[in-house]
Amino acid sequence: MNSDMLRYKRALCRHLHCTLRTRKKLLSEFEHALGPFLEETPSPAFSQLEAAFGSPAAMGAVLMESVSEKERHVYDLFKKIMKILARIFVLLLLLFAIYSYYIKEYTIIEFHDSVVEIPNVTTIEQDGE
Repeated sequence: MNSDMLRYKRALCRHLHCTLRTRKKLLSEFEHALGPFLEETPSPAFSQLEAAFGSPAAMGAVLMESVSEKERHVYDLFKKIMKILARIFVLLLLLFAIYSYYIKEYTIIEFHDSVVEIPNVTTIEQDGE
């Protein structure tokens, strides 16, 4: 496979909105359809691939017709859940950074009924040495 074929396949993958297993199946179907074309032109250019199969978006739409509506819905739901989890992770990471900065800034010492805040000292000076 030359670089133009890989570029076409990557562009095609961007238009396949389905699970990884289904995407692999659809790409193998595409490669099967690509076989006779490759016998005629062993290393086609991107424009030749577009002329033979259409744009990657159009080819992706043709391949996605074989995917069930239920599987598309499951994939869309999975993507939404992953986006929500990523946002929660970023928020927790931000909260942890703020908390660790606050803990690093202040050390709290309790004396019986009162609380004294003492700033953390990073260097300790020794007298006479």
